[in-house]
Order: sequence, then structure tokens, then C-alpha cells
Amino acid sequence: MFAKWKSGAAYALLTLAFLLTLAWIQPEYGADPLGYAGQAFAFLQHHGLAQTRAVLEFGHLIWRPIAVVTTALSPQWAIAFTGIDFKLVPLAWLIAIGALFALIGLLLVYRTARSLSGS
Repeated sequence: MFAKWKSGAAYALLTLAFLLTLAWIQPEYGADPLGYAGQAFAFLQHHGLAQTRAVLEFGHLIWRPIAVVTTALSPQWAIAFTGIDFKLVPLAWLIAIGALFALIGLLLVYRTARSLSGS
């Protein structure tokens, strides 16, 4: 029982350290995520062939559609509560999803390292 609590505490501490580091370094996102967000916003404003092709481009078949879907599903009260300009909502979602995937990757590496070390 104590071992499971200790393991859970280690994951919680690692998650807290990750979030504090993320808040401390304040990463700036531009280039690709900014482009994906712009194309998602353009698609949401006008569903033309050019916008659809930009969103469904082969090399970016995950991030651009994710930006479109999460922005379309974002409730207006949540956007108003956060104070984010509507044009930045796709970028905010991509940043949040990217940070979540980074945290999951960190925890998986930690779990794998623990299992390989036998502790």
C-alpha cells in the first residue's frame, strides 16, 4: 500500500515540477503552431476549397484538424472567461494539447526508467 502511495506521490511531484518549469520558462509559440492556428481560423470563417486543402494537407493531418475541432467545440463562455481573442483560440488549444502530450511523454519516460531500473 505504501509503495503505491509513494509511486503516486512521485508522479504528482514530477507533474508539479513540469508545470512549474513550464510556467517559469514561459515558452513562446510561433512558426508552425501559429500557422496551424491561422489556417484553422480561416477554415472556420470560410469553408472554401483552399481552406479545406490547407487544413487537410497530408503532412499536417493531425494538428490542423485538431485546431479546427477544438475551436469549433469551445464554448463561448469559456472563451469569454479566459479573455482570449477568438483568433487566438486555435493557438491556445494547440499549446495546451502540446503541453499535455509533453507531460504524458515525461511521465512515460519516468515510468519506463523506473521499470528498467527495477525500482
